[in-house]
Amino acid sequence: MTKAELVAIMAKNAGGSKTSAERAMNAFVGGIIESLRRGRRVTISGFGTFVVTRRASGSMAVIVSPAPAA
Repeated sequence: MTKAELVAIMAKNAGGSKTSAERAMNAFVGGIIESLRRGRRVTISGFGTFVVTRRASGSMAVIVSPAPAA
């Protein structure tokens, strides 16, 4: 699924415009990125966890663990 497809689904389900849905999506992703930059772990119940970790090579990676199936 692309970002555009997700934005379209959000707009349809919320009964709003694609512009509003895209702003919401950008705010959501921006909040996650900002928290990760500050060294925080982001856990969204039912979705997953985002964590910045160091690899042996010294590069940074974002690890996402999907939520367990219910």
